[in-house]
Amino acid sequence: TRIAPSGIGVVGLGVDLRTRRTTTTRADGSSTADGHTRVYQAALHWNAPGARFHTVAGRQYLTAVTSISLFDGGLMELNGSRFSFGAFGGFEPEPVDLGFSSEIADVGAYTQFHSRPGSPNIWALTTGAVGSYAGGKANREFGFAQLSISTRPLSIYALQEVDYYRDWKVSAGEKSLSWTSTYLSTSIRPYRWLAFNGSYDNRRNVRLYRDFLDPAIAFDDAYRQGIAGGVSIIGRQVRLGGEVRRSDGASAGNATSWSGSFGMDRVTPLKLSFTTRGTWYSNPTLDGQLFTMRV
Repeated sequence: TRIAPSGIGVVGLGVDLRTRRTTTTRADGSSTADGHTRVYQAALHWNAPGARFHTVAGRQYLTAVTSISLFDGGLMELNGSRFSFGAFGGFEPEPVDLGFSSEIADVGAYTQFHSRPGSPNIWALTTGAVGSYAGGKANREFGFAQLSISTRPLSIYALQEVDYYRDWKVSAGEKSLSWTSTYLSTSIRPYRWLAFNGSYDNRRNVRLYRDFLDPAIAFDDAYRQGIAGGVSIIGRQVRLGGEVRRSDGASAGNATSWSGSFGMDRVTPLKLSFTTRGTWYSNPTLDGQLFTMRV
């Protein structure tokens, strides 16, 4: 919702509430039901007409700093045609039910160089620093650099974080500066119908706020760290893909997985879309398969 009261600029209100109910049946026949209504956004925006800055207060997504993502607080941004600056401060929501929590406070600032609005080739380079504090003590302090490029034949997303450790962490064996959380994802499309994909991920922890969890998402999160490569064939209505992943960050040890997917868009008079996926994986404790279908 956006309103324009005289003399104070344009005011907007964004609210995003989502409800879900999940029923789980175990192998022994017992079942449990879990229901939540979560607040993903509840923020007040203010933009002066013609100005290049805006402010946001409340629960919001921080898209420029992926390690923070969702927070309760305030953000100020100054935007130019090729340069932006932002500063923020607030609290991280409770991770299980997204309730308000003052346990972890985050403050930070960032600068961003980016393509002009409306450019067919989109790119952005963001650098900044973030301090995270729990109970008044340093939880995490780090700097980051993040690059995104999106053109018709090529897309790249890269992230590198550098953590600063205080004396008490250095005495525990850490270096004062540590290169952490490296992530790289690329996609090359030599033709409109063909794409080659690859990724590298050694991020220690990734907090994502999702509507739901299913076995495929739980599996992908458990075996997220590692390298992957694949190929996709994209038609006007048909999608076909394959991927091989070598993972080394799961509690079960190293694992190798092979995945294949098939999907169709806008089929039947109802214009339905569906996707199927099969994954075969092997780790030191078990071999298994995972199959999903989404309509």
